Amino acid sequence: MVKNVGKIIISRQNRVLEYYVFGNEKTGFGIRIIQRGIVNAEAEYENVSSSEARAMALARTLATGTVCPGHLCNILDDGGF
Repeated sequence: MVKNVGKIIISRQNRVLEYYVFGNEKTGFGIRIIQRGIVNAEAEYENVSSSEARAMALARTLATGTVCPGHLCNILDDGGF
């Protein structure tokens, strides 16, 4: 399962950030961030939660804060996920 959580367009920097939740109840849910634009990048963090709702809420929070792929692991590691 892969669900798109949201898309942030940063026009001044000519880039788009897309946030996804992936996984299932058996293996857990993770978060993926894809950056498109002049510089393309992607990061994912597996098994953030066994709850799809919690993973979706966390991905929405990351999108609200405009978290880029390069910062995903640091933020989730510091948060104790």
